[in-house]
Amino acid sequence: MLSASTFSQNSLALGTGKRQPGAGTEAGRSGEVSIEVIRLARDGNREAWDQLVECYHTRIYHYLVNFMGNAHDAQDVTQDTFVKVYKKLHQHREGSSFTSWIFTVARRTALNFFRDRKTGEEIPDDLSTNTDSPSERVAARDDTRFVWDYVQNLKPAARQALWLRYGDGLSIQEIADIMGKTSLYVRVLLHRAKQDISTRFKAENNYDE
Repeated sequence: MLSASTFSQNSLALGTGKRQPGAGTEAGRSGEVSIEVIRLARDGNREAWDQLVECYHTRIYHYLVNFMGNAHDAQDVTQDTFVKVYKKLHQHREGSSFTSWIFTVARRTALNFFRDRKTGEEIPDDLSTNTDSPSERVAARDDTRFVWDYVQNLKPAARQALWLRYGDGLSIQEIADIMGKTSLYVRVLLHRAKQDISTRFKAENNYDE
């Protein structure tokens, strides 16, 4: 199977600039804004709001680039997302994950953008799983940049799940909360996405079992 190391954060530029160090790790995410900062931002404190934006802007943008597949659209939707976050800070329930909440706002804003273009979100047809040994070959590759080239050909739901898991380092449960799905759905979606990448790798590299 593909491992987290296969989706190394050192090669997640995808033409949009390198991620800030630690932004996708638990250590980096320990720099999340505190509940006090959220309260201050909610009450109109500009410094607190700037701190919140600094913490999440790059993460949200990279997530949207991978979800939407278009950097220009992702830029617009990122701006729209933070406008909504600013207006809806009072809706965040204290004690719940702010990260899950803000990514959910970003996802819904992107889906609204898709609906306006009459595109819609693509969801896997079923939750069947099959193993595919070429995944071991993918995991063994030193250069991980090519993996994300394959990711761009996946359906939006798979792209966003892969990015949230390996690009931003979120937990399965956090991803499930953001996507409005069960943790089982996310696990299977990730499995099938990695399987699909393995199949493409097999076909393009003339690998026979």
